[in-house]
Amino acid sequence: MDKKTKKKSSALPIVAIIMSAIAIILCFAIIFVFVLKPLFEFFATILIFAVTIGIIAVTFILIFILSPESITYATVPIHGGCQIQQCLDFFSAEIEIPSTINDEAVVSIGENAFANNETVTKIVISEGVKNIEAGAFQYCTSLEEIVLPDSLEYIGDGAFMGCESLKSVKIGKNTRFIGNNAFQDCTALETVELSNGVEEIGKQAFYNCSSLRAIAIPQNVFKIGMGAFFGCDSMTTAIIYGSYNVGEGTVSVGDYPNLQDMADALTGIYSQYDWEKD
Repeated sequence: MDKKTKKKSSALPIVAIIMSAIAIILCFAIIFVFVLKPLFEFFATILIFAVTIGIIAVTFILIFILSPESITYATVPIHGGCQIQQCLDFFSAEIEIPSTINDEAVVSIGENAFANNETVTKIVISEGVKNIEAGAFQYCTSLEEIVLPDSLEYIGDGAFMGCESLKSVKIGKNTRFIGNNAFQDCTALETVELSNGVEEIGKQAFYNCSSLRAIAIPQNVFKIGMGAFFGCDSMTTAIIYGSYNVGEGTVSVGDYPNLQDMADALTGIYSQYDWEKD
């Protein structure tokens, strides 16, 4: 009787160990299934996402380097060629807008295409571009130099508004129209050269160009919009040709033979009116 009891009691620790081991394994299994597995899956998902983004970024960079023309601009077809809708180059200090993209002539730069690019300091627009639409380069605050082609015919409203670092502008010989607020708040702008092709200068076109020192209005200009040169406080020289109806009177070169007086008339009290040629 005592021997049998002894054998039975000696087997209990082994059973207890086995059951404990099974319980521990089950606990780890439960922890893995309900706690660790979701964590592993979460981090695995993040890793896969990061790798995917990395591959896309590297691919984009390689495409940009190997074929910049195809990736730099988003374009749409228009009559006579294509229009640049958006510039995708946010890193270059100097940008040359090509005459063709994907074998299509670039004839227009669309609204807000380069707007708010704070990196670019110089832009060269190739020959063939005819139109710069509204706000195309507005608030490119680091832009110091813009080269406009002779083919350019139209500068839209607010095209260069807020380009506070722009220092000089030479308007091409075929540009007929400069839009409202086209160069407003270009506070560093010191020189503007208008070609004989210019026919109309829009309202507030050079409003608050406080560093502009001189302006010569070409003889073909038949209209200067209200406030076109208002706030050009540094202007000491203004030249006009012919006679303009201003308010209820007229202004002509004979009325203001002194260039400073003409500048005062153009930038001061008479700037509240449209100037229209007889």
